Amino acid sequence: MNRRIGQIAVVVSDQKRGTDFYTNVFGMDHIFGTAEFRGAQADQVQGMENVASSTQWLIDDRELFQLELFQFENPESRPLREDHKLTDEGYNRIIIAVKSLEQVSDIAMSAGGSVVALLYNEDPEHLTHALLKDPDGILLELVEDPDLVPGDRPAKIVGLGISSLNLPTTVEDMCDGFGFTPCEDRFQHKTFWQEGGKLERLQTLRLDDMYLVVSQYRDSRPRSPDYRLGDIGVMNFAICFPDVEDFDACFETTQKMGMQSNIEPIVIKDTGAITYNNDRQGFSVEMIFMVKKLWGLYGFAPPSLKDKMINKLLNWKAQRTYKKHIARDKA
Repeated sequence: MNRRIGQIAVVVSDQKRGTDFYTNVFGMDHIFGTAEFRGAQADQVQGMENVASSTQWLIDDRELFQLELFQFENPESRPLREDHKLTDEGYNRIIIAVKSLEQVSDIAMSAGGSVVALLYNEDPEHLTHALLKDPDGILLELVEDPDLVPGDRPAKIVGLGISSLNLPTTVEDMCDGFGFTPCEDRFQHKTFWQEGGKLERLQTLRLDDMYLVVSQYRDSRPRSPDYRLGDIGVMNFAICFPDVEDFDACFETTQKMGMQSNIEPIVIKDTGAITYNNDRQGFSVEMIFMVKKLWGLYGFAPPSLKDKMINKLLNWKAQRTYKKHIARDKA
């Protein structure tokens, strides 16, 4: 296995509604969830205070890929601005390849989504690109590209879009730091996402089978100074590593480049390692190494009965620990 984007994390206001939307519209499989991520260690990893969240995991037919839906109990998630757009700084859209754009768009609208733009290529009768919003206003870029959607599923998440105030720095961080490589503009962003001529630079990057489309727009609206990972929207993506040696090498490289992690990597010998790293502009990139026997427990594969039992125990312990954590803060 090579390094790959193994997870895209989003924050939603209603976990059940979000789960229903992504499973019904895009054919993902909801397999599991947890309320384990809370307390002092979660505070450190995610860089917030008194963190308490629950999470649902959705997968498709790929090995080691999940869409992770967070709902925060604390801190309270602030909604996206009603006028949230592609030009806003940050991770601003999930890119999804579909077999039939018209069919998926119709299902999305009936499931609580909304259409921002429908775009045509050379044939005015044939939709090829669309920009939608999910029920929380998170932007979804749909691209009709059946070659990227094998099997019987209607859709496949193929990447993320990010708007950067300094594209060369973002590209350098993602390539030299995390191992992405520049590639062709497969999704025709230079054609479709000019945003009234505001697009100044664009570079598509690739890591294994996933794409990161980096754009720089004139007059891009910066992230709010009080932005936090628990706000509604795309939280981050995670790079999964084939072994702990590659994880360590990548972490060392990024720190030498000037990136900063929220916490020194949490390492369980021969089992796993995790940290939330931040590039030089503050974009969060989670780093994960996890042996295959843990995939079911943490939503990368359907859970076994043993995974479900361990999950219940971990949730119980996390709830108890969190109550003590809050009590100490109030004392």
